[in-house]
Amino acid sequence: MRIFSIIILFILSFVLQSTLYQYISIFDVIPNTNLILIILLSLFTNKKVGGTLGLIVGLLQDLLFGKAIGIHALIYFLIGYFIGATNTNFSKENFIIPFLYTFTFTFVANIMFFFLYYFSAVNITFIEMIEDIAFIESIYNSILSIFIYNFIKKLFISPSLQFGRRS
Repeated sequence: MRIFSIIILFILSFVLQSTLYQYISIFDVIPNTNLILIILLSLFTNKKVGGTLGLIVGLLQDLLFGKAIGIHALIYFLIGYFIGATNTNFSKENFIIPFLYTFTFTFVANIMFFFLYYFSAVNITFIEMIEDIAFIESIYNSILSIFIYNFIKKLFISPSLQFGRRS
């Protein structure tokens, strides 16, 4: 059931990102819900799942929307793997950690995109990318991550009852 829900989330994310989000852009920047989902799901899983999700979703995003195959796949893989490897001491009830992770790794992803695009001869300056894209997208994604986090938390944390005597 959990895998089916994750697949539906990513399908919905791809559909929204290619249709509706074009109309709700802020300063011509749209949210990257695929990246948000990879970050949040990697927080609840491990490095294998995070890296695999990042690789598959990044490859699909490259095939559907990208100009070059492998850029999103590489960046999403690295982010998913790193977050999955470092999430051991993470409190699942605290929404500030996912907010900070989303802000930080959206910013890092944009810097990585800049360097990969720079070496691919895409004409964009570093300052322009930081001011016009990375910072706004990081804020946008971080705010959305709070709402998405609450939904994902319900998928991964099931309520439990404990019966017995208190010590």
